[in-house]
Amino acid sequence: MILKITFLSIIIIYYLIYSIRYLIQFNRNNYFAGGLKVFHVLMIFLIPFAWIILLKALFKRTPGSYQFADKKSSDSPSESVLEIWMDSSPGGSETHKPESVL
Repeated sequence: MILKITFLSIIIIYYLIYSIRYLIQFNRNNYFAGGLKVFHVLMIFLIPFAWIILLKALFKRTPGSYQFADKKSSDSPSESVLEIWMDSSPGGSETHKPESVL
């Protein structure tokens, strides 16, 4: 009986430390506000470990998402401006249509 109580106490202490530590991290971020934040706080304690794992999975960065920033320079002319300047027709009255590749 003492072994069961000791084992259960260790699990409860681990759970409380793990949940409170994640709760402090969760309260620092600004992803949620108001009622939704309260809901997540309640779910962290009502569904042990599973809700924390779910939230960590949702907030994990998608691989490669941070690598592809908008690389287009604001100083470079847009493609539509380039089409006007590169128009080969005399007077620029005809539009250039690319040939389709079969």
